[in-house]
Amino acid sequence: MDTAQFEPAPCGFYFARHGESTYNRQGITSGGDCNPGLTRFGIGQAKGIARTLGDCEVLPGMIITSPSMRNVETARIISQALDLDVRIESTLMERFLGEWNGQSRELTASLLKQGVMPPNGENAQHFSKRILDAFQLLSRFFDRWPLIIGSRGSSRILLQELAGSTQAYLDNGEIVLVQMSTPMEFHNLDLHRL
Repeated sequence: MDTAQFEPAPCGFYFARHGESTYNRQGITSGGDCNPGLTRFGIGQAKGIARTLGDCEVLPGMIITSPSMRNVETARIISQALDLDVRIESTLMERFLGEWNGQSRELTASLLKQGVMPPNGENAQHFSKRILDAFQLLSRFFDRWPLIIGSRGSSRILLQELAGSTQAYLDNGEIVLVQMSTPMEFHNLDLHRL
């Protein structure tokens, strides 16, 4: 999409998945209850997000992020580049995966697809409701076109449950623009990849 030519809706937001974390690089599972930081490549991805957003006709008015280190580090890099305030929102935390943290992503992905509950973790329905509630809560900021930084799971909820996409999730450093006719219009979202 040519971001310089989109016609902005009355409100909306940008959503970006954090840059690559050390666990992403190693193929290891990390939920909201695990706190790896960014790799050097992930830092570069965060700088890339800032460059892309800096070229948009409508700049984000603020950044909203979960308190996970990988998200906060991504937010700080973008904040410094674009001079934006950062708001930390705990309800955006990735799904808590308990004893699956630090395990092979290949193993845990298969178990998650089967609907297995992670020991000492969060069930899928609770996680989905928490993220959906977070988007509703944050809608009061959508007239400011915030950048929301989230993780794999929150990108899946956005794509599949709010936008009806068949895409499973966003890759690290990937950005979408979500346009809405009203801040509470959470169906038929107009979603564009940047």
